[in-house]
Amino acid sequence: MHDFNARIVPLLEVIWAGADWHARAVHRLLAQTDRAVSLVDCLSFEIMEARGISTAYAFDRHFEEQGFRLVPSPTR
Repeated sequence: MHDFNARIVPLLEVIWAGADWHARAVHRLLAQTDRAVSLVDCLSFEIMEARGISTAYAFDRHFEEQGFRLVPSPTR
């Protein structure tokens, strides 16, 4: 855990989900046809799009479905 805190945490930027981000995520969630997409997913999509982030370090297929490149790449 110390290694993670020492090496990774300094590279991260925390983005607090205030009322504006929350409202954008809820709006996106309500527009989804796939009910398996979560509010947290939608918040991530909103922030990533606003920041111009195109790659998600995730295993969640919803990111790929929203147009983000996944790393690691899913096996087909």
